[in-house]
Amino acid sequence: MCNLLITNIKNIGNANQFQKFRGPDHEKSITFDNILFIHNLLSITGQFFPQPYEDDNIIICFNGEIYNHYEYGQFKSDVECIALLYKRGLEEVKKLDGEFAIVIYDKKQKLFYIIHDLFAIKPLFVGMNGNDFSISTYKSAAERLKMKNIVRIGPNCVYKFDGKKLVKLFEMYKWDLNQHKSTYTDFFLALEFSVLRRVMTNKEILVNLSSGYDSGVICCILNKYKRQYNTASILGSEDRNTLVRRIEMNKTKKFALLFDKIGDDERKRLKSYIDNNTENYHIDRYYWRDGKFNKGDYNFKTDSAVIGASKIYSEVRNKFGIRVALSGSGADEIFSDYGHNGRKIFPHSCFGGKFPNDLSKIFPKHGDDRDCVWKNFYHSCQESYLWKEESITGLYGIEGRFPFLDKTVVQEFLWLRSELKNAEYKGVLKRYLEENGYPFITRKIGFNA
Repeated sequence: MCNLLITNIKNIGNANQFQKFRGPDHEKSITFDNILFIHNLLSITGQFFPQPYEDDNIIICFNGEIYNHYEYGQFKSDVECIALLYKRGLEEVKKLDGEFAIVIYDKKQKLFYIIHDLFAIKPLFVGMNGNDFSISTYKSAAERLKMKNIVRIGPNCVYKFDGKKLVKLFEMYKWDLNQHKSTYTDFFLALEFSVLRRVMTNKEILVNLSSGYDSGVICCILNKYKRQYNTASILGSEDRNTLVRRIEMNKTKKFALLFDKIGDDERKRLKSYIDNNTENYHIDRYYWRDGKFNKGDYNFKTDSAVIGASKIYSEVRNKFGIRVALSGSGADEIFSDYGHNGRKIFPHSCFGGKFPNDLSKIFPKHGDDRDCVWKNFYHSCQESYLWKEESITGLYGIEGRFPFLDKTVVQEFLWLRSELKNAEYKGVLKRYLEENGYPFITRKIGFNA
């Protein structure tokens, strides 16, 4: 979790205002070719290593984590792995596995290369206005620099940018839609590895614990492999008995917080803090009504879960120094589509969770495809809820990590035969909890304070 701002405008004013919370550990800026590179660091992986990274050939600003950096050598920071692979050839960046937004400036070519993870988890915007340009983590930075044309960089892609024109070069990964696997074994192994690789840090780990499937699977895996972590919950509409049983089972290190409710005065204080320190960014979200998809508007500040998340993150960041939070985001969008066997549990379900024998009939053709049936795979709920997670964790200088959106986990799910996908509501997670004896409730609640 960091932020970046790159521009050829000399006076940036307050353009970095909302972004700066994401990187509380250090701010560094350099100027090259009359371009200003600013990076705010949240130090998580490796040694303390301020960015921008610079050598004789390139400058890199990077936000996120590269989880497979150890496959390519020993580095002080995972940003060095990015430099190594880029210098081997641009196509080599396809080997990067993680959650990231990367900007590489090639000094000789006078070009930017922009590399985004498979689900655009870490936000990134490019702004253009005549000869002026910006590349930033949040849209507000581009707006405050008076950019007239602002593009949000989509998922699963590599772009080239010369300061005036943005060109998509290739996709990071091509999903295989052959549904050929008849057991959950490989999916479960991928899921376990995904969670475990996201806690390979000496920082304190938090899981926002509910009584349902998503956070339950994360905690179940951490318990199974005896990893230490912490939990926080707000009772709200959750099942108290299940939460209490889970807290008793969980191998927590410092704390297990359970808040009954949030008072009116505290709710107002938290809302005011969010309103004053985050930008108003709206996302298109689709919902089913009158036999067709309708386009609606999503602003994370109106989401009922935000106040609860703010309560938790403000408590754990200040009192316990939490830097990393594992999120269950992506599970609904990938594993159930908010429905089952054709029944839409929520109106933003795209196909009622009934996966066809031929996935190509519903699957997006590319990362920018918003016209496909499975809109939630990349966009709609996926895009809006990831923005919510990134905005609220970023506000408190905490890095969100998303094990259900791991490349191998999603690919293994796509490979499962359709009858396994359709057996039960969110059946892949339910089966894992059952096989490992971890308590859960079956009804859909959602995190709500």
